[in-house]
Amino acid sequence: MPRGENKPSILLTREENEQVFSLIGPKCLSLATSVVQLFTTEGPGHTEWKKKDTGVLCLIKDNSKRSYFFRIYCLYRRAMIWEHEVYMQIDYRSPRPYLHTFEAEEYMTALNFASEDEAMKLRNILIDKIETRKHRREGFDVENLDEAEMRSFLVKAGISEKQLADHATRQFIYDFINMNGVVTSPEDVMTQAYHITIFLVVLLSAKIEFCLEIV
Repeated sequence: MPRGENKPSILLTREENEQVFSLIGPKCLSLATSVVQLFTTEGPGHTEWKKKDTGVLCLIKDNSKRSYFFRIYCLYRRAMIWEHEVYMQIDYRSPRPYLHTFEAEEYMTALNFASEDEAMKLRNILIDKIETRKHRREGFDVENLDEAEMRSFLVKAGISEKQLADHATRQFIYDFINMNGVVTSPEDVMTQAYHITIFLVVLLSAKIEFCLEIV
C-alpha cells in the first residue's frame, strides 16, 4: 500500500469518494481530488475550447510508474476517462482561480474546477511536487566531485580504465548519471551514482557484444 491517505473531494459524498479511490488502482495515491470539466483545443489552429467531459479529477502519485498523473474518473461508467502524465517541464497556469490550463502533447488543456478552494489546493500540491523533483535532480552533479573519487567508484562498479579513457564513453556515463541522479545529500551521491553505473555497465557490455556480432 502507498504511504499516506487519499485526499477526498468536499463536493462528493463519502461513498462517491470511496468509489473513486477504488478505481485508481494499487500503489496509487490521490494527492488531490475535485470535480472538473475538461476542455481541450483542436488543430490546426487551436483557437477554440471544446468541452470533452466532466468527471472527478485526481492528482495521482503512481508508485508503480514512479510518476505523477492527472486522471479523470467517471462515477457512472466506473472507469478512468482521461489521463495525462505530469512532467517537470509542465507550464501549469491558473488564469482564473477556478480555471487551470497547460499544454498537452497534441493540444491545450483546461480544467474548469467546481470548487475554487480545491483548485487552489491541487495547484499548490502540484507546484510543490514539481519543485521538489527539480531540486532532487539538481542535487547531483558529477562536476562537483573530485575526478579521482569519481573514477574510483566507476572502476569499482565494473567500468574499465580503457572505457574511461575514451572521452565519448566517459561523457556518456557522466551525462547519464546527471540525468538520472535524484539525490539531495552528499552521502547519497556515491550510493545513487554507484547503482546507476552498474546499470551502465550492462548497457556498455551489450553495446560491445553487439559490435562484435557485427564484425
